[in-house]
Amino acid sequence: MRRQNSFADLEYSARRKPTRWEKFLTDLDQRVPWAAMVGLIEPHYYRGNVAAPRWDWS
Repeated sequence: MRRQNSFADLEYSARRKPTRWEKFLTDLDQRVPWAAMVGLIEPHYYRGNVAAPRWDWS
């Protein structure tokens, strides 16, 4: 049987420490100018008829 979560459990789960991967992705989002990167890549992105769906850059 599963026990009911207490208020302390809920408070602790909301304040958990971010993983190294989450911290890396947060830092990357802050440091990389994504709009400029997409602007450089998009003109060269293949737009032909392909079996796989296109990647949504936005």
